Amino acid sequence: MSVTGLALSLLIAIVSISLCFLWKKVNQEMVINLMEKRLL
Repeated sequence: MSVTGLALSLLIAIVSISLCFLWKKVNQEMVINLMEKRLL
């Protein structure tokens, strides 16, 4: 495997992990907002 391919796969891994964290955070905020709307 070439250095460029290795760097590219590493970059893709970092991006996918950060997107996953962002998605979880957004989902939590949406769920909390929905819960608050139902309670109010």
